[in-house]
Amino acid sequence: MLSPVIILFRLRYPCLTLSGLRDFVDMLDVMTQKLIEGGETMNFKDGVDRLQRQINKIEYQQSTVIFRWSSIHGYLYSSVIALWNITKCYDEARVLHVSILDAIADERQAWEDYKNNRRSQHVRGNHRYDTNLDVDTSFSPTIGHTTARL
Repeated sequence: MLSPVIILFRLRYPCLTLSGLRDFVDMLDVMTQKLIEGGETMNFKDGVDRLQRQINKIEYQQSTVIFRWSSIHGYLYSSVIALWNITKCYDEARVLHVSILDAIADERQAWEDYKNNRRSQHVRGNHRYDTNLDVDTSFSPTIGHTTARL
């Protein structure tokens, strides 16, 4: 009975360790830096900084647990609290991750729209603006069609 609960919990929260959470937030930081370099105006850096502060706070709380080894009850209680804080921070990190992915998708869509608009500006109807030539659409290259007169 306990095994399925653990499996479901691990599926919902793949990083239950502080180092795994720190790696995930570091990946978010890299993604945020790339967005900033790309000219994105949304401020995801504040969210990443907030998550890093939460991780540091959890890390500090865990470092004080060393002195509670004499009490098994105190150690288990602090371990459950640390796990709770890690999962809560991971949920916030996932929300930020989705927001960053949405911003990346919006940026790509805007770039594709820009490229499509540029292409459509070069060709309008039968006139190509990039060559200033009109295309004759009345000409049909059918077999047997000749322009020579006898």
